[in-house]
Parts: sequence; C-alpha cells; structure tokens
Amino acid sequence: MDEVGLIRRRLGTVGLGDTQPASFADAADVVGWFGGLQSQDYHPAKWAIAQRLGPGVGDADLDRAFDDGAILRTHVLRPTWHFVTPADLRWLLELTAPRVHALNAYAYRATGLDAEVLRRGTDLIAGALAGGNHLTRAEVASMLDRHGISAVRVRLGYILIHAELERVICSGPLKGRQHTYALLDERAPQAASLDRDAVPTSPPDCRSPRTRSSAPRSTASPTGPRRATLP
Repeated sequence: MDEVGLIRRRLGTVGLGDTQPASFADAADVVGWFGGLQSQDYHPAKWAIAQRLGPGVGDADLDRAFDDGAILRTHVLRPTWHFVTPADLRWLLELTAPRVHALNAYAYRATGLDAEVLRRGTDLIAGALAGGNHLTRAEVASMLDRHGISAVRVRLGYILIHAELERVICSGPLKGRQHTYALLDERAPQAASLDRDAVPTSPPDCRSPRTRSSAPRSTASPTGPRRATLP
C-alpha cells in the first residue's frame, strides 16, 4: 500500500474521509461505533463528533444530544472523561473501573480520601441527586462541605471520579454553561451489565468488532521503521 492509500485507510478507520466503514446518523451512532470517545475537553470532543456527521450538524445539536442523554460523559477506560452511549456505560465501567481505581490509588491517598470517606461521599452524592436532581460541581462541593467532607479543588474531583467509577453517577444535562451530575440509574436505566460468560478470553479475539473496525492500525509503514498513529 502506498503512502496516500495508508493515510486514507487510517482516516477511514476513525470515521473520517471517503473510506470510512460506517455512515453515522447522529452523535450516538458516532460514539457507539467507537465504544468510547475521549472528551476531556468538551467542546473539541463535540467538534470531533461533528466532523463525522457532516455540515448539517451544529453545536446546539450536539448539546441537545448531550442534554437528552443520547450521549453521556464520565470517567471510564482510563482516568479521563469519555463520551459513551447509555447502552455501553455500565458494562464499560464494570470492565475498566478496577484498573482506573488502581491508577487513582496514589491520588486518593495523597488527598486524604480513604475508603470510608469515599464511601460516605458517594452515598451523600447519591442521596442529593435522587429524584432527578442535577447538581453542578460547585453545588456538590457545597453539599459535601455541609456534611463535614472537605471537597476543594483536586479532592472534589477524585470524590466525583470515585462515584462515577462505582456506577453511581454520570453526566447530567448542562445547567447554563455548567456541567452537572446525575444518577446513572436515572440517566441510563437500560444500561446493560457486562456478560462475562460472553467475553472471549484468547487474544486477539478478545477485541470487539467495534474496536477492530475503529482502531487506526496498519501493517505498512511508508516512512521506514517509524509508524504514525492517530489519537
């Protein structure tokens, strides 16, 4: 394969260009095809979705999909935000949360968040969000402070991440320009759990069809031993 062909293939495998293997109807289609789409920066992540949907999709359309819960945002796969669909949220967390917790272990200790504080914080957040309530980070911090849990700066972030990884909370709709949190069970009530009996254990078959189709890999290298990769 020549260099141009390789570039076209790599663009196609991430849903761009004229060789993409899938056509997308909406934001949920894009996110679901990838399984998870990194969204540490919310606005550039929306732009990445829009690039795969065509010129008719605007910023307001993507905010609406997010507010409606067609796509959700949470810490999953690794310690950073990803867009996921409601259908994939629970099983992805069940599969990857233990490793993300392990990666966060030093930060939990460094911020004084032992198991009891994290458990109590998660329970308080769950109670505050019950019944369709959606709270901003500042509102969550204020609530925790009233109950004697210091939740400032990085400490607040790790309390919230822990609650996300425990499958208690996820993103709620925007409140003006502020992000909110909601109960996962209320935001994604039909989210399926991981069926471990159906997960193949022998590589390379353990990768899902979606991962195989959307991973920008190739065996050719047009520039010698160096191999370009796409994020």
